[in-house]
Amino acid sequence: MQRVSSVFALDIADSNTASLAGGVTLSVHCLVPCVLTCYWGCALGAVHAVLQGHARRLPTLRSPQQMEMALGGDYLHREQFAISKDEKVLQRVELPDALRGGDLGGVPRLRYPLVVLLTHAEHRPQPRAPDMVALLTCVHLPDPVHSVSCRVLHQLLLTHSGLSYDLKRLFMSTDAPEDSQSDEGVTSQVLPEVRAEGQVAAQDEEDGDGRGGACRDCVVCQNAKVNRVLLPCRHTCLCDHCVQYFRQCPMCRQMIQFSFPLNPD
Repeated sequence: MQRVSSVFALDIADSNTASLAGGVTLSVHCLVPCVLTCYWGCALGAVHAVLQGHARRLPTLRSPQQMEMALGGDYLHREQFAISKDEKVLQRVELPDALRGGDLGGVPRLRYPLVVLLTHAEHRPQPRAPDMVALLTCVHLPDPVHSVSCRVLHQLLLTHSGLSYDLKRLFMSTDAPEDSQSDEGVTSQVLPEVRAEGQVAAQDEEDGDGRGGACRDCVVCQNAKVNRVLLPCRHTCLCDHCVQYFRQCPMCRQMIQFSFPLNPD
C-alpha cells in the first residue's frame, strides 16, 4: 500500500441547514495557496466528461480555466475565492437572488446542485507524477422537489498523471451522540490523505487535541487509541493490538479483508 499526501481538505460545515435556496458553508483547509471555485447546477454529463478527459490527460485538470473549457459553460453560476496557505476557512457560498427559489427537476436529476473545485493558486510547471493537482467535490443540496439533506456525493483527488482517488468516509464512534451525524452514534469523517490501493482518506490535523479520530479509545480494550481502519466496511474502531484477534468487524460483523493504520508511525 502506498501513502500519498494531499494538500487539500474540504467538507460541509452546515449539512443540516444547507439548501439550494439558502446556500452552504464550506470548510476548507489547504497547505498551499489555493483557488476555490464553485459551479452551481453543473450538468452531470459535462462533469463526467471532464473526469474522463482528465484520465486520458486531454489534458489533466489543473485549473479553473481548464474546468470551464471542458464544461462548455453548462452550469448556472460560478463563484471563486482565494484560500491562503495553511488557512482554515469557513466559506459561505450562495446562488444570486435571481436564481434562488427554483429547483433542479425531479429524480433522477440531470445536474449536480454544486460542484466545488480546489486547485493550486501558483503555476507549477513540472509537478511530479504522484502530485495532487485538484480536489473535485460534488455536493447535493435540497430544494422543494428533492428534500434529502445536504451531503457530499463524490469527492475525487486528481493527480498530475491522470489518476483519480475516490475519497471514502471512515466511520468511528463519537463521545457526544447529540452531535453525531447519524442516529447510530457514529460519526463519519473524510480525512485528506490517500492510501492509493484502498482509496481511503485519513487526516492528521486533530490527532493531538483529543477530538481527532486517532484519539478515540478502542471499542474492545477501551484503553489504547483507535488506529486501524477496517476494509471494506471502513469502521475505525480497533487499536493496533486488538485488531490481530478479529476476523470480523466488531461493529457490523462484516468479514475483514484488509486493514491499515491511521497513523503508521
